[in-house]
Amino acid sequence: MSAPLGRILLGALLAIAVAGYVYILVMNGGGTGVGLVAPVGRHLVRITVDEGSAGYEAGLRSGDVIDIAAASPVLRWRYVSRSNGGAHLAFYVARGTQIREVNVTARAYNLAADTPLEKLGIAGFGWLLFFAVLIATRRSDNQDARIIAALLAFWTLGGTLYRGNVWIPWVPLSIVADVANKLANTAAVVLLLYFVRRYMTPSRLSTAIAWVVYALCALHIVLGGIVEVAAILAGNWAVFTFALRIEASCISVALLLAAAFVVVSLRSVPRSDRSLLAWLTVPLAWLYVAYGILPARILLDQFFPPGAYAHASDLAYDVLMVIVPLSLTYALFSRRVLDIAFVLNRAAIFSIVSLVIVGIFVLAEWLISGWMANASRSANVIVLGVLALLLGLGIRFVHRRVEGVVDQLLFRKRREGIDAIRRLALEAPYISDRDVLLSRASRVVEEFGGATFARFLIDDGLERYGDVGADDPALVSLRARHEPIDLQGVETVVSGERAYPMAARGRLLGVLVVGPKRSGEAYAPDEDRALTQLAQSLGGALDVLSSKASSERSEIMERLDTIARMLSSLCALREGTDESVAIEER
Repeated sequence: MSAPLGRILLGALLAIAVAGYVYILVMNGGGTGVGLVAPVGRHLVRITVDEGSAGYEAGLRSGDVIDIAAASPVLRWRYVSRSNGGAHLAFYVARGTQIREVNVTARAYNLAADTPLEKLGIAGFGWLLFFAVLIATRRSDNQDARIIAALLAFWTLGGTLYRGNVWIPWVPLSIVADVANKLANTAAVVLLLYFVRRYMTPSRLSTAIAWVVYALCALHIVLGGIVEVAAILAGNWAVFTFALRIEASCISVALLLAAAFVVVSLRSVPRSDRSLLAWLTVPLAWLYVAYGILPARILLDQFFPPGAYAHASDLAYDVLMVIVPLSLTYALFSRRVLDIAFVLNRAAIFSIVSLVIVGIFVLAEWLISGWMANASRSANVIVLGVLALLLGLGIRFVHRRVEGVVDQLLFRKRREGIDAIRRLALEAPYISDRDVLLSRASRVVEEFGGATFARFLIDDGLERYGDVGADDPALVSLRARHEPIDLQGVETVVSGERAYPMAARGRLLGVLVVGPKRSGEAYAPDEDRALTQLAQSLGGALDVLSSKASSERSEIMERLDTIARMLSSLCALREGTDESVAIEER
């Protein structure tokens, strides 16, 4: 997949994920408190009822048996989706030979009623989505960054579209969302394995684990996205229950194996990448373990009434939804994946964009409420859903405008430094003196880039770059890849923070080495790109200057050769003249 297409698809995915997250905060469904547990006949199903819930107040009790054949396919889907936000549901209770209809009005979701830990868990979803947007907007040209951003987006989208979380009044769209949930869960698992495998040396064990995970994910999609939906709509609860148990087992084992895959594979990752990869993937592995516990509850619910294990699994999941974003934040700061000023910049932009989007949403909702006053609840929800989707798609436009304003107001000095480096990169090919070129580049990098020092290792044509041999690991890596490297992760005699290749026509002509920043922070992605551009421009300029010098030397040698031939001819002519004079004198 080409980089431009990848960025477009990632942007669309993030827009959908953000719109889904906003929608679930606004329209998260409540429920009836009724759960369907186990079939006791072809069309009869035993239920559990939470005490104090809407179903309990309507007269339903745990242990009651309902006849799902008497319900319409739409109503049967509402039974299993559980998130029904204010909808009216009819339960057909079989008691003896009589079927009694019990009408229940689902309660709307009340965020204020959640525990503080549950609220933090919801915020954790937003935090992960924030990191996805943060990485994608600043590292969209890097494939690894696109993978991580897509992984986090699929993760939050899978949680958002879970049938027990989101209230969608139109049943066909609700079914599509449920299938998309299965696809998003699978994509998040597959992307984690793909990301780790890019750095590791494959082994038989890791390859076997990966293929088992892929097979389990495929079963998860087929059983959850096709068999379960068909069984619900057909009213065959026995098939639905069987498919649900197998599907829940598949995704639960797949998530746990994916976490094990990360731990097993880290041993085969090169030492230079191991630390950073561990800080990025191990927190995600813990999240996969927590999410893998939740489907196991579905299996337990089929045999036992919810008890202490349900509370314990919810507690573990909410705790990890708080710890994992904190761990990623620590990794981004302490491991210098991003510098603090950069993150503050992104946080300011994200906050302003969020305020703009929410403000537009609130204003539009206020304007629409008068126009849709006499419309049904379903129509209102559909209009608000479309509005949320349009706002999600418009985030990129708003983001560009806000980013320009924030950069000018809060980070002007840093922006001016980056512009100075890029300006020199454009002017470098027009400087005709090599010493002036390198001296000016060193001064600009130190003054405007904030580096403690900047020095150059130039190829002398004798397999040495300055005082460093050509076989130094850092120089070998630069010659082979022509990409910047972090000198802290390479065993090399070159001292510094980062090294940038100065290459032209496939040949490494020199290396720009920069020291740590005077502020103690890491080089931000935009600063890193500016220095990379400068090094590439310097490489091209040195190639031109060396070619020009070589051409001038060749021209001088040709002229000297011509003069030598002329002198030789003159000498020969003089000798001939002297011999003629001597003969005449005789």
